[in-house]
Amino acid sequence: MDAMKQAITRELVLSHGRPSGDEIVYLRKAMGLKASELAEILGVNRVTVSRWENNAQNIEAFSDWKFRMEAVDRILPTNERRVVRDKVSLVLQRGYKPEQTVGKVSLTVAATEFVAAGL
Repeated sequence: MDAMKQAITRELVLSHGRPSGDEIVYLRKAMGLKASELAEILGVNRVTVSRWENNAQNIEAFSDWKFRMEAVDRILPTNERRVVRDKVSLVLQRGYKPEQTVGKVSLTVAATEFVAAGL
């Protein structure tokens, strides 16, 4: 079971684009965290995590990066973490897919969002 959880985690943290609400829920639960615990780790409000998980709001770039790194550190074996963390950083440096949708609102996300976040 751990091998499957690790494979799914690898796939999700290395995917391009912002994670969906279902993906956020999966990774949070795979890490064994409550929404309030994840919120504290990421430095956001629990309501914000709930909005991400319900697809009411997109996760911000910096929170996404921190979230992915936390998933890597908590779920993947120690010998894989450095390589996957480097790959995650490269994926996010290239930015998100140009078009992201939340509910009925369509947003265009600029790759420069990472520059503003210091990434």
